Amino acid sequence: MRPRQISLFVLFVSVALFVILIVSRFTYPDADIVQYYRDRTLYYRYLVLAILLMPVNWWLEYLKFVQMSHLDQVNGRVVLIKSLLSGIFLSAITPVKSGDYGGRLVFIRKDDWAIALNAVFWGNGCQLLWLMVCGLLGLLYLSTVLSENLLQAKTSLVVVLIVVMLMLIIVWFYLRIALVRKLVFYLPFKEKLRKVYYNFLKIKNRNDLYKTLIIAGLRYFTYIIQSMLLISVFNNTIAFSLLLSGVMTVFFIQAILPVLSFLGLIGRTGIAIFVLNKIGVSEMDSGVSSIMLWVVNIFIPSVAGLYFLFRKMINKQNEKKELDIS
Repeated sequence: MRPRQISLFVLFVSVALFVILIVSRFTYPDADIVQYYRDRTLYYRYLVLAILLMPVNWWLEYLKFVQMSHLDQVNGRVVLIKSLLSGIFLSAITPVKSGDYGGRLVFIRKDDWAIALNAVFWGNGCQLLWLMVCGLLGLLYLSTVLSENLLQAKTSLVVVLIVVMLMLIIVWFYLRIALVRKLVFYLPFKEKLRKVYYNFLKIKNRNDLYKTLIIAGLRYFTYIIQSMLLISVFNNTIAFSLLLSGVMTVFFIQAILPVLSFLGLIGRTGIAIFVLNKIGVSEMDSGVSSIMLWVVNIFIPSVAGLYFLFRKMINKQNEKKELDIS
């Protein structure tokens, strides 16, 4: 790597570590975090298990992409893994993880870009469906069990009805994708734009979509288990049902935050603290476990993705020089 690429690489790592430091100090300005945990019993086996699940988490994301695109037969596994990691990096620095779409295209052949974008779109849609449905279930359970803390008792019935209606709407739209595609033709856009949207929503094989939904569910619960394990590093006395529903609620709320991943770390940590504190997890444990989850699942893969992007840039520059010489 050239000095410029090395500098950018170090800059990204430094900024990420600085953000983590700022979040921890902003969340706990007067706390001595090291001393706080030095005097407590920590269960490191849960931390090891959470880290071991990181490759499982992203391997499921890879399988989800392959199931919808079948590009592994053309581009190869190594290329698709590089595109996955570069997508993770770019999604970490863009609003609503929109950079994931562009990051996936860097290593994929240009002729396959439309297929790749379609696969990312439906893969994210399947993931969002699990986040919404399970998150609403978690919120429903917490609002029932902890109505005195989360919601007023008088509004519990209203919350139940709203949650059920939202779940039914989400599932209905998912099962009526063909109807959604037809509705696109009524959008007030030009004919070419309508065709682009129609082709983008087109599903070649519905079985692929169902299999992708199953893989997305496995990845969702892998993420859930990781979060529960990281919380258990500090506190393993929380009831399983409360911890599960609390984590699902946190992910549900975090999923609708249209902010940068770096900047959103503060808001995501605050959401985790607010919700998990209601089920008996201390503010310190909630915040630290939330930051650790981001480091394990986003920061570490992003560093690998950034490395592959730099290597891609270097190779392009070398190819350009060779052409100029010839």
